Amino acid sequence: MCIHQKASIIYDGFIEDGKVTCPAHGWQFDLQTGRVPNGIKGLDSYEVKIINDDVYIKVYQKKLRW
Repeated sequence: MCIHQKASIIYDGFIEDGKVTCPAHGWQFDLQTGRVPNGIKGLDSYEVKIINDDVYIKVYQKKLRW
């Protein structure tokens, strides 16, 4: 979910130079850290492991505070 106006279309963004760009607002986020280029907190990122061709993602419950 993009932090700018809480748009949940970041999955439709394009990826270039290790960043994903929000298609609605043009904001960019680092794919590894989720942070925006100036280093502030951006998207949530999750620990990912691939074991025997299975992808495991460590997730946690989050309460939105809009």
